[in-house]
Amino acid sequence: MLNRRPENQEQAAQADLGWILLAFRAELRNDLTPATVGGRPLIVIRKDNRIRVADATCPHRGAHLGYGGTLVPDGIKCPFHGRLVKLGNAADNAYRVREYRTVEFGEALFVLLDERHEKGFQATVTALAHTHELSPGFVLPAHVAAEYVIENVFDVEHFHSVHKVSRQPRLKIRDGAHGELIVEGSLDNPAPTIWQHGGDWTGPVSTRLCAHVFSPTLLLTELGSIEAPNVVITGATPTTGGSVIRVAVAVPRGANGAPPRPDVVAGLTADSRTAFEQDLVVWEHLVPHAPQHVDERDNMVMAFRQFCEDFRSHVPADPNGR
Repeated sequence: MLNRRPENQEQAAQADLGWILLAFRAELRNDLTPATVGGRPLIVIRKDNRIRVADATCPHRGAHLGYGGTLVPDGIKCPFHGRLVKLGNAADNAYRVREYRTVEFGEALFVLLDERHEKGFQATVTALAHTHELSPGFVLPAHVAAEYVIENVFDVEHFHSVHKVSRQPRLKIRDGAHGELIVEGSLDNPAPTIWQHGGDWTGPVSTRLCAHVFSPTLLLTELGSIEAPNVVITGATPTTGGSVIRVAVAVPRGANGAPPRPDVVAGLTADSRTAFEQDLVVWEHLVPHAPQHVDERDNMVMAFRQFCEDFRSHVPADPNGR
């Protein structure tokens, strides 16, 4: 049971009901932007510098509000029959679509698709925003299920084989206070990078790692000191053919709130992209539903897969909020 992967897009959508890194602001060029998470049509609404996310299926006849819809003061005018569609629940007879909780951190837009799976993410990024500045990193399409992307941090053996770290990392897993999973330990590298020691260190280096997994599609990884870590936020949005990886980096501000050093931001982003490109070589050719013969070395991966099963166990509510 723990080895099971979603067999179809409907199951994949049910597995991904927690927090999603849906987009960077640069991707939202219009007042209404269509989006899809697995098989779930969404619409991103930008008005008065506020961003909102809602289901995109018109409750009248099923048109997608993001393709040809018009933003009006009271809601969205459907492109099919011109009916007014409002957001959220209310005790009236108007056509309505469900609106979702969103969080913006810098240029990144996060959306929560099921309130039962909040798991402390909003408080985490709100606190982080006081000390760190977030920069959009990159967007990569991947022909692999979103869960595989997040599963990477639990896969101890692959760090040496794929990423050529000096030795297998020393990682442990535990439950977080809000139901999230936490992986912590250290990674060894033969030489430091600019974001690890500012370029003033030579020889091998060990870096603290603390990864907070909030959903099967969202991971926040601290790298470096507890007091002022660099942070990599990884989102994997499910698509029909696999997933879209979005990575942002949050670097501590300097003295008196000064912006982070550009070379540190660029170095952390480049190293993160290199790591994902190394993973893509393997992911693009996986046979996801092949028989798997796991052993005790895969215990952390199995714990993550159970975490994903807990998401799949919830049946989504009516997408129109009824």
